[in-house]
Amino acid sequence: SPYMVHLYDEGRRSVPGEQVLVLAHALCGGGEGDSGDEAADDLQRCVGQILKTFNGQRVHNLRALMQAVECGGRWLKLEMRSGDVVVLDGMTLEEQRAQVMEVHRIQKPMQLRDGGGGGGHSA
Repeated sequence: SPYMVHLYDEGRRSVPGEQVLVLAHALCGGGEGDSGDEAADDLQRCVGQILKTFNGQRVHNLRALMQAVECGGRWLKLEMRSGDVVVLDGMTLEEQRAQVMEVHRIQKPMQLRDGGGGGGHSA
């Protein structure tokens, strides 16, 4: 998008390997009456938005975000640049991840290429 090019060209990156993290899509598990329904709705509302902080800290690339989620604790707070905030329950994260992976036939939860600050990614 022109905005992403602007961020890159204008030198807004503050550290080498910094990436603009955009929530491009949110997959849901499809369970009935899940406690995560509200969080799933919040995530859907944030699709297309740029991540500002995770648990109050800036993350500079996808690899750093993945590591922060793995160590995130009970509550996982994503604040978008727009000001929207999504809080996920870290206690149910693995269960929800497994359900999403089963419903959407995903073999690996995330896979990052080696090398570089964040490299590319594939799911």
